[in-house]
Amino acid sequence: MKTKSKKLKNYTFLNLLFFISSMFFIYALLLFNNIENNIRYLVIAIIFLLNILFINDYLFFNKTKNLILINIKRTFMIVLSIIFILIFIYANKTYKSINSLNKTSNYSYSLVSLDNLNPSNDTIGYVNESDETKKIVEEINSLYKNNTLKEYKSYEELISDLLSKKIKYAILPSDFKKLLTNKEDFNKIKVLVTKSIVKKKTSTKTIDKPFTMLLLGTDEDASSRGNSDVIMLVTVNPKTMNVTMLNIPRDTNFKLACTNDNERKINYANDDCIQKTLNQTFNVNIDYYVKVDFKLVVDLVDILGGIDMDVPHAICEQNSKRQWGTNVVLVEKGMQHLNGEQALALARHRKNNTPEHAKYCPKDKKYHEGLFNDFVRNEMQQEIIKAIVTKVKTINSIDKFQEILNKLSSRVNTNMGSNTILSFYNFLVNSNKNIHMENMKLAGSDQYIQVSWFKTPIYFYVPNKESIAELKDYMAFNLSNNSKRKVDFSFDYDPDVNYTVKQIGAGPYLTNYKHNLLPDFTKTTQDEAEKFLKLHSIKYTIVYKNSTINGKVLSQSVEANTKLENVKSINLTISKKEEIKLEDCETSSEENCKIPDFTNKNIAYIKRWESSYYTNLNITYYLNNVVVNSKNIDASKKIVNQSSKNVLPKDLTIKELKIYFE
Repeated sequence: MKTKSKKLKNYTFLNLLFFISSMFFIYALLLFNNIENNIRYLVIAIIFLLNILFINDYLFFNKTKNLILINIKRTFMIVLSIIFILIFIYANKTYKSINSLNKTSNYSYSLVSLDNLNPSNDTIGYVNESDETKKIVEEINSLYKNNTLKEYKSYEELISDLLSKKIKYAILPSDFKKLLTNKEDFNKIKVLVTKSIVKKKTSTKTIDKPFTMLLLGTDEDASSRGNSDVIMLVTVNPKTMNVTMLNIPRDTNFKLACTNDNERKINYANDDCIQKTLNQTFNVNIDYYVKVDFKLVVDLVDILGGIDMDVPHAICEQNSKRQWGTNVVLVEKGMQHLNGEQALALARHRKNNTPEHAKYCPKDKKYHEGLFNDFVRNEMQQEIIKAIVTKVKTINSIDKFQEILNKLSSRVNTNMGSNTILSFYNFLVNSNKNIHMENMKLAGSDQYIQVSWFKTPIYFYVPNKESIAELKDYMAFNLSNNSKRKVDFSFDYDPDVNYTVKQIGAGPYLTNYKHNLLPDFTKTTQDEAEKFLKLHSIKYTIVYKNSTINGKVLSQSVEANTKLENVKSINLTISKKEEIKLEDCETSSEENCKIPDFTNKNIAYIKRWESSYYTNLNITYYLNNVVVNSKNIDASKKIVNQSSKNVLPKDLTIKELKIYFE
């Protein structure tokens, strides 16, 4: 009887173990929402049936005589329980890794001043970077009484006004030290109060409908909110399996949507502002963003065992830690199997003629030739992404998959929730239908533009408006629910022509768009300057300055190469030839007509006197007691003697004046 009771207790424990482990297993299955739903629900149904079966056996345990069958069931329950627990542990770990991709963003700002006095009846300057910025600004302002908020377009302008005491108070990011041109100014600035908002932006939308994604690449931590070197706008249509990828050159000059500042490169803005600006420019609604630390490329490619790439030219580049010297990374031309460091070097490379290349790279000319710029780099980045996606689809190892997830969780930040990320599984499974990736290009022009926050013109990439319009149309088409990829089957063939795939947005276009810039008026006349200003409806004020010539522009209050749209008024300094009153001293007895003492004066002085007073005197110049032409007398030479002085010209018997120089 005791033996049977003990067996019953053991069977009770096994039933409880199986039930608990199966519940954990079902919980793990339910975590992975929208992945193989039919299979998941079928497995859950089977688990419930097994639980009912084993509970039924437990209830009728005393009636069961077949001990072999009982032992088989026990073994089966133990094995399944172990499997369920292991799957739960692994699934839970995987889900946490996926969930950790959606990180919190910390918006932290400080009220600063050059002294420690709290603001009262004063002006507080700020830059409206995002909705969160505005909330913190208003919260800080509410701590003090009767202050006025003044919005600035840029931190350079705000900090400049603070340091020059045009404004007493400013609200800056808490890590504002990196915004200072002169780091020594950091010690001058006092922090009065700091406020923060910790926000986690999460999208729970699945990707069964067309969507837009923003990919950002940075050398900083992925949870940082600014200074992205890689900006890629992607549209995806899951129904047609058509994907468009547009790299935005980091030097592109867009009007920033958050501050209306049109003197910036796109990578100056923080992540929120980049999203708003691209939404506004390309008429899209960015559903998701993914920000990646560049070092993920190294980790990911190495975990995948490398990727295969056709490299257009041999390159030499610094390593992932931005180190040169013995750490340079070399990539050869042609079809190559790249490791992580080589893939990142190719993704970063855009110049091969810098002083660092000359100093640290091999002298072989293959590492210093070939066309490399932002566009070649963008194309390489897109090809690297394609190669990684292709390799990921071949993963058949759970350990390798978990290793990738661990790297992603430490190097990636996104607003996608777990359900959204998991829904990519179905997209990758369906990619067997032939996913089509469309590489697009933003056409534009190189231009150096004078900005208000820097003393010399800086380089911008100015986007072509026709290119933007074409890109907008194609992205809208790809995002439409009933879109099908446009295929043009017509072509002309010439065996002597090397054909390349036409890129959407690449042109050529009729207009090579550039900004209208303010000319350098110092290279023009007054008439030309006034004509230009009137033509462009720019108000101007003229200030005259005496000179030896007439009508030349000597200076302008607004620097040349400034965008015309930013010029509302300007002051011009114009040369005006001095009108000298010629006084007749030939027969005059006035005191001012006397010949002055020219001792220690130079040739310019006596020439001015000669042109101001008509004396009818014959002036002879001597240099070292030798008669010389006045044109040959250096301005540094001083007068040491003269034949007559302090007498009226009319009193001279001989109408002659001799001037002697040292």
